[in-house]
Amino acid sequence: MKLSKTTWGRFWKNEWDKTPSHGLQNWWLWVVAVVIYYFSLQLGNLLWNHFNTDFNPGANPPWYFIRRDFFQGVGSLVGFTTMLGVLVFTWQRYRAANIPILAITCIEMIPSVVKSVLIYSRCTNFFDFNRAISYWPTFDAYSPSSVYFNSIGLLVAVGLAILIFALNWKQLRALRKAYWK
Repeated sequence: MKLSKTTWGRFWKNEWDKTPSHGLQNWWLWVVAVVIYYFSLQLGNLLWNHFNTDFNPGANPPWYFIRRDFFQGVGSLVGFTTMLGVLVFTWQRYRAANIPILAITCIEMIPSVVKSVLIYSRCTNFFDFNRAISYWPTFDAYSPSSVYFNSIGLLVAVGLAILIFALNWKQLRALRKAYWK
């Protein structure tokens, strides 16, 4: 359907809501995103419980929190890749919902993934609990670094979200110009 400048407003009022990408036709995609996010958090807890040897934070203060943050990041990485897989298969049909879901997924999951990468890069022999050496000797040394890691991860995630919206904006402008010919 070719659109002229006079029919553009009527198109937005009548036809836009009937397309499968808009309205309530894509509610299930949002539910899938929330369920994947929930299970990625639970996977992080499950991995932490599986690999943790001491459940008392006072017994081994930096490692208790370092390992917990690391496994939360691993769970978020699994959830992020799962959500990317879902979005790849539904990208063409539900593009209007996929763009914000991808941006929200980046903002929610990328910071903990970045934190876990930074933790793994600063700890030697991470999975060998007897020989593991931490960059942080105490919890007081780790706590500000954790906030710093979250800040780096949030900057990366927001940058990705802005990039996603910028790429989508160019596509929308190109489509609009094509319809206005």
